[in-house]
Amino acid sequence: MKNKNGASLFTLILIIAIIVVIAGVVGYFLLKDDGVVSNALKMDIETTGGEVRDHIQSLINEELRSASSDIKGTTDDISTRFNEAKLINFLSGNKNYNGTDHDEVNVVKCLEDLDGSIYIIPKNGEGTIKDKYRVIVKDLCTENDKYGIGKKIEDGNIFTLEAKTETQTNEDGTEKIVSTGEFELKYYDKNSKAKVLETFQLYRTKES
Repeated sequence: MKNKNGASLFTLILIIAIIVVIAGVVGYFLLKDDGVVSNALKMDIETTGGEVRDHIQSLINEELRSASSDIKGTTDDISTRFNEAKLINFLSGNKNYNGTDHDEVNVVKCLEDLDGSIYIIPKNGEGTIKDKYRVIVKDLCTENDKYGIGKKIEDGNIFTLEAKTETQTNEDGTEKIVSTGEFELKYYDKNSKAKVLETFQLYRTKES
């Protein structure tokens, strides 16, 4: 009787051990960096990122068309209407940024200042811009309860719009950080690792 009970207990322990091992193996393949769960998460983030990219590009294109219309029949360069300071202002929800027919436009506010960002000089030297902005995903996407809701780069899960910059030397030898006119849309994951999703041209001239 003792041997039978002992054998049954051993069998039960063996079954439990096998189940634990199987669960561990399945969990590993599901949760590892290229596992099923991880790949599904990446696809969801890419879908949200695609929506963010397309909506921002649509707004920029809208402003490019409007700027082209504004200078029609004038000698103005398009850069007087289409430049970083005005585009950032527009994307931040300011309808009256240049006193033209944009006053009545229903602007989507999709950018806000990001903690830790610094002021830089726009390519045309006019207006005020920063080097980084947080993208407000909820105003751009249909489903955004999970992705892009971070508030800081350090916390991750955040979309940003960041200026590509270059350093120039003043006549007195001091240096200044100047925008190149291009801004990158980035997504920072939970480990604060960035991926560039798109590069937008926010400064144009008649020649560009």
